[in-house]
Amino acid sequence: LLLITLLPLSSCSSQKSLPPLQPQWLVANDLTITEHTQDLSSKQTTVTLQTLTIDGLRDRKVERSINDLLKREAEALLTAPLPAYHGLHQQLPPDAKLKERSVSIRVTGDFNHLLSVSLQRKQTYRMANGQNHLLCIDIRPLTVDLHTGRVMTLADLFPADSDYQTLLNQLTQQAITSSRSYDDIPSYQLIAPFTGVTENWHFNVTPYGLCFYLDEQTP
Repeated sequence: LLLITLLPLSSCSSQKSLPPLQPQWLVANDLTITEHTQDLSSKQTTVTLQTLTIDGLRDRKVERSINDLLKREAEALLTAPLPAYHGLHQQLPPDAKLKERSVSIRVTGDFNHLLSVSLQRKQTYRMANGQNHLLCIDIRPLTVDLHTGRVMTLADLFPADSDYQTLLNQLTQQAITSSRSYDDIPSYQLIAPFTGVTENWHFNVTPYGLCFYLDEQTP
């Protein structure tokens, strides 16, 4: 199960009464980003791996470490076991055959000395009857500090003395419980109760705010 929630990227204050604010400036990074695609197919399965490299950082050591990280993450996702999605194994019998597997990577944010990417794996299985197919998609977001090459957490996006978790909890709860405009069905339906935002939540940074991923690791 995947849930995506878009939230305003907030400039938090220690005063809880202040509303979230959009960043005043988004300055594009002076980077050249190049896509690389490998065909790793076998006779039985079509396999495609896409990676990215960046060029343009002053610190070449940091640049190499980021490029190595992006490649490692893409390769790891390609061979990772199936996610523990609720009910997946009921839909995917043991005799299903993997026909296609691909990993792609796209940039969601490239500004203010941050690089945020979303790695997506698609796997297509063919059932034993040869007619029905099942598509399984899992996503792994990653945001990197271009100064240091370090993978960022939610806490890195907010001032140290801000109560960012309370703010994000409120916004996420509002998004989850809000109904669609044309009926009373909630916009998002969870398989488990929402227990609050933690520092380990998966997210991407975009020009429009934060994008949260609620998956098997962040239920």
